[in-house]
Amino acid sequence: MHDIRPVVIVGASLGGMTAARALAGRVSARVYEPAGALEWLPNIHELISGLRRPYNLRVERGPLLAKAGHDWYRQRVERIDAHRHELFLDDGSVQPFSQVIVAVGGRHQTWGIPGADEHALPFKSVSDCRRIAQRLERLSSRPGPLRLVLVGAGVEGVEALGEILRAYGARPGLTIEVVDSAKRVLPALPQSLNEAIRQHCQSWPVNFRLGERVAAVNEQGVSLASGEMLAADLVIWTGGVGPHALLQDSHLNDPSGFAPVSAALHSDHAEGVYVIGDAVSSVAGMLLPKQAYHAMDMGRLAATNIMAARAGKALTDFRPSPKPQIITFGALDTFLISDHRVLAGPSLRVLKEAVYQAGMASFDRRRTTRRLWGLWRRILDSGIDATIDGLRHPDSLAGLVRFRVLE
Repeated sequence: MHDIRPVVIVGASLGGMTAARALAGRVSARVYEPAGALEWLPNIHELISGLRRPYNLRVERGPLLAKAGHDWYRQRVERIDAHRHELFLDDGSVQPFSQVIVAVGGRHQTWGIPGADEHALPFKSVSDCRRIAQRLERLSSRPGPLRLVLVGAGVEGVEALGEILRAYGARPGLTIEVVDSAKRVLPALPQSLNEAIRQHCQSWPVNFRLGERVAAVNEQGVSLASGEMLAADLVIWTGGVGPHALLQDSHLNDPSGFAPVSAALHSDHAEGVYVIGDAVSSVAGMLLPKQAYHAMDMGRLAATNIMAARAGKALTDFRPSPKPQIITFGALDTFLISDHRVLAGPSLRVLKEAVYQAGMASFDRRRTTRRLWGLWRRILDSGIDATIDGLRHPDSLAGLVRFRVLE
């Protein structure tokens, strides 16, 4: 007997939206997502320096979902009852489903540190980074010192630091304290990156407090577990990703709070439930970095496996793409990491720019003329025009094309 209950997607960020597009023409799904715009999160750090504008990183969800033939509900799913195949929504209603893709991503994580939620600015969305940019603009315009504390020396922290230096590095009185409990910068990546970032910062007003823990945050700054107080005009928090409450409320989580899944991305705890993207703790026991390209690949595969399950066919296992990771450090450097090898050079930024332009273009489904205008506007706003101007000078060209292999 054919199941008339709908396929559902909970969350329509990059992974969820990719799943929705992969289901287009195959099945009409219900998509539950309160926010109106899809955000391209890999480049949100560039809002801090003004290299991007918020509209550069947003695409309205409505036209995308309508074109894919799905119904969009701007409601929040509070809980999933996987055994009864029901969603409990924020308006008190209950909706049935046949299969569900959970793509709720991660959440701002302050680890319960007193004052962190109240006094530190988060770094998880376009709105978050625009708020940081506005605060930096106001603080920088006044006379006197500009004291910043950046919590977190992972990828988000490094890219945020690079954009701060791009925009404000020459400002008199600037000091930046980078705090992380890890003992080196980018602890999950090759040691050579730590050395390169630290070396770049030797000529800038940056002080690394590695192996230090934040005890509290207040209006005056950050208290370290050692008892030292770091005075701050602004505290930026990039220190980790937490699990969405929906995972625990729906009993889909493991002790980490995130959701373990099988190789086919099926929940370990519930029938008919697929979990993708940053909401996942492990895939068949394999830990994966929380990267946008993994989320998008998972979205495509979850859609494929839903259709296979509906047809009674075997499911396909997820195999992580061997795509390199690109980390930008403002105007100072860009790093390409592949198989523990690191290639560095400012001109490698063009690779991240290409990924951004291709990603945004793939989600832009407006009429051809408007899409072309959107692409041109993004190119102009990205600073490529300034780069081209710099290529007219031989010294600048030599610096741009010089690559290093980091050991």
